[in-house]
Amino acid sequence: MPYVPPYQQPVYVQPQYGQPSPYAAPMPYSPYGQAAVPGALYGVDPLTGIPLSDKSKSTAGLLQLFFGGFGVGRLYLGHTGIGVAQLMLTLFGLITTLFIVGGFILFGVGVWILIDAIMIFTGSVRDSNGRVLR
Repeated sequence: MPYVPPYQQPVYVQPQYGQPSPYAAPMPYSPYGQAAVPGALYGVDPLTGIPLSDKSKSTAGLLQLFFGGFGVGRLYLGHTGIGVAQLMLTLFGLITTLFIVGGFILFGVGVWILIDAIMIFTGSVRDSNGRVLR
């Protein structure tokens, strides 16, 4: 209880730097030394504190790089709309290769897949729940 002089406002003492605040609840810790955050089964990102995804960055990037024309990398991450769009554009490009248009469509999808794989490898893409890839 803070000291209250007669007829005045209570005087609160600020904690010093480096000491834990007396008002903050202690954070529970897991047996592995990381802070236990509810819903973070795979830990938290050390920079942002956002829970990590159960999806792997390298697995998603390799799937997108090698099978991205079929949308496999995006489907693995849970982005079904983008995955189906990549699949449909690839199929449409393959069907229309008899005409000149199909080559341009396949080239565009190939560039999209390459850029998408690079974005996944660099960590710019999150999973469908908004969590950072591990």
